[in-house]
Amino acid sequence: MEQDTVFALDIGTRKITGLVMQRQGKQIEVLGSETIEHSTRAVLDGQIHDVEAVAANIREIKERLENRMNMSFEKAAVAAAGRALKTAGGQAYSRRNYASEISSNEVLALEVEAVQEAQYKLAQQEAEQQDGNAYFCVGYSVNHYYLEEQIIGSLVGQVGHSIGVEVVATFLPRVVVDSLFSSLRKAGLGVHSMTLEPIAALSIAIPPNMRLLNLALVDAGAGTSDMAIVKNDSIYAYAMVPLGGDEVTEKLASLYLLDFNTAEALKCSLAEQEAVSFTDILGNEIHLTSAEIMAQIETVVKEWAVQISHNILELNGEAPDAVLCVGGGSQTPGLSTAIAACLEIPPNRVGVRTRQGFKSIVGDFANLEGPQGVTPLGIAYHCFEHPPIPFLKVWVNEREVALWNKGEMDIASALLSSGISLNNIYGRPGMGKTIDVNGYLKVFKGEMGTAPTIRLNGREASLETSIRDGDQITFKKGSDGQDAVVKIDNLAPAADGYVFVNGEKIAVQPQVKVNGQWWD
Repeated sequence: MEQDTVFALDIGTRKITGLVMQRQGKQIEVLGSETIEHSTRAVLDGQIHDVEAVAANIREIKERLENRMNMSFEKAAVAAAGRALKTAGGQAYSRRNYASEISSNEVLALEVEAVQEAQYKLAQQEAEQQDGNAYFCVGYSVNHYYLEEQIIGSLVGQVGHSIGVEVVATFLPRVVVDSLFSSLRKAGLGVHSMTLEPIAALSIAIPPNMRLLNLALVDAGAGTSDMAIVKNDSIYAYAMVPLGGDEVTEKLASLYLLDFNTAEALKCSLAEQEAVSFTDILGNEIHLTSAEIMAQIETVVKEWAVQISHNILELNGEAPDAVLCVGGGSQTPGLSTAIAACLEIPPNRVGVRTRQGFKSIVGDFANLEGPQGVTPLGIAYHCFEHPPIPFLKVWVNEREVALWNKGEMDIASALLSSGISLNNIYGRPGMGKTIDVNGYLKVFKGEMGTAPTIRLNGREASLETSIRDGDQITFKKGSDGQDAVVKIDNLAPAADGYVFVNGEKIAVQPQVKVNGQWWD
């Protein structure tokens, strides 16, 4: 695969779309595209449940495109749905030599430093909330660049002493990311780049020259609906609701006694036909108008719209100027109207965005037409606009972990990314005891805890030890020390005493009281 060519995969709840995109000067061309629908419900609400089934479909798409285009793909650009999405802001500032121009690598290093600060904030928050999930950074957006403490559009090529950046980073639970990586690996693919679905969609649906407006992007899929807010020339926030087109499909299946695939086909036909006919699982033929069916699913669609609108208002603080919808779920009849009603904005301020508006992208493929083509196009386009940070693969306790290769990486970074908390990795000392013996206070210390065991490729290492691609890390948390154990024998004299009475030696045993009670 050539340097200016990207193989991208949009792994959705209902289907997988793969495409090959190539940059030629200022124009970007789609060279090929394939879509395969899941034959089973292998993905639910953005979470891969059947890795083998998803991997088989990815492999099929890969082989079809390779054979047709006489290319070989070793890596893929992917995006994750915002299931259990968390965000955190980060900033980084640097003093530098005034004489030299600021390079793109210098800016990237500054952005990564800001992302690391955001990751540290999230780790601290997890520790305070005792959240057991480990989170992986799947993407970030730059809010502002700073030159000499003033906001500037771009730092590259500028000259100055002081530079800075402010980012909003997005994180997903490792279980979501790991299942995605596993599916790619089983299909014979590595990770070229990874981002969040709304970040990918936003890169082409709301270009920088539109971000002065206060807009909300809604990527409505089958299992989830991801949102992004832009205003004041920057990307402001992200969110997700675990509702999508599948809720409507499941309602239709329940109402008319249909299997899932038949209900899905019925849903897709409502916007295209005035009347529909279908057969339920008992063989009964049903003939209804689309309007009658849409009236039955109105409650589900409204609840979906309420959840989307609630998140938009919570993130934005008020109704945005307009809402742009992408994704296959955005074609659900009545959804746009319901969102407008919930936000109390005119219906014409909620619209569906399609690839027809992207003048810089050429290449016609039927599976990329309409709003469902925006996210897969955005995944590939995002790679050209934001060169990806390469991934580093290591093994932590025999489990493969992918890390953003940010330059000098250490074992601590690998452990954090694998989901191992670095809080209290040293064993706690055992509880001590203080005992009053004949009016004197004696202290008995507990056993000391042990240090963690860290080995890199079989050799002893520390948290600060640098790592490289393919390294094997073994980590074991330190053991807690035992609490102090005090016995009467430790307090009483080692041997019986004796006295002489009229020259006769008489043995005297020590008498012990514990809390006022005689001890036998």
